[in-house]
Amino acid sequence: MICGNCSKNKISLARLGQGNEPVRVCDHCCKHEARRTACLSQYIPKLMQGSVFTKYPGQDSVGMGKSHPRVVRLSSDQLSIVWHKQGESIPKSTASIKVNEITGIQPNLTSQKARRTVEQSGKNNCCFSVVAASRSLDLECNTPEERDGWMQCFGEFVQYAKLETPEVMRAKSQLELDKQAQRDALKQERKERQKHRDELRAKYAK
Repeated sequence: MICGNCSKNKISLARLGQGNEPVRVCDHCCKHEARRTACLSQYIPKLMQGSVFTKYPGQDSVGMGKSHPRVVRLSSDQLSIVWHKQGESIPKSTASIKVNEITGIQPNLTSQKARRTVEQSGKNNCCFSVVAASRSLDLECNTPEERDGWMQCFGEFVQYAKLETPEVMRAKSQLELDKQAQRDALKQERKERQKHRDELRAKYAK
């Protein structure tokens, strides 16, 4: 339950059996539902289809390496970003980044060598990186507009995948309420025992 003073947000929760009429929700639920709707209708289908990018060796790569065209897409289970050669469908086991390990989407390349290369070619504003804790995915698009579109696509999906769902929040809240109820019950029980002891002392002190 949330009141109008706490939130002005109203959205439809028809998927949860609440009818088509907008109902009041908290800021977190509103943000999650808006991102969920956008991801399901736009970003996830686009990521699942993927596209051909110029892939540069990231700063964590071993050796000099060269840039290569690679199909980059979201895995079928939506848990990883994978890449492979055109004409292939199964990526190598090492050619992936777990979505839950991604820490950011940044508008440049992580490798200094690759940055110098794209600056010389004038393509630096066409590049971005998918950065994770252990590795990065350095990519070049054809145009700055294409780069911006893919950055938004990756960024929105990663935030959606990591955002705590209202269902999980509700379960956690209910668990905390149950624990609090147990603490309150124990506290009340101790008060009653103390009251009984005080009454006995008062009775036999006379």
